[in-house]
Amino acid sequence: MNHKQIKKSLIDKDLTITQIARELEPETGNTLASLVQMLSDMTYGRRWYPRVADLVAQRYGIRFVRPKAYEPRVRLKQAA
Repeated sequence: MNHKQIKKSLIDKDLTITQIARELEPETGNTLASLVQMLSDMTYGRRWYPRVADLVAQRYGIRFVRPKAYEPRVRLKQAA
């Protein structure tokens, strides 16, 4: 999902980023402010937090897109 689809999904489910952060706070051990920042960064493609992304996908069905800069690099083997 791109950031527009994520925001639309949040509106449709009557959720905010802060509400999600409050619910995930006890599980992750992060503070509310840092979780809000993590979720905002993932929404707009600035950073990638796999554990938080998995929790949000499982609980709310919202899938974040991993930015190109944070995708694993595939190394090609050179032919001998």
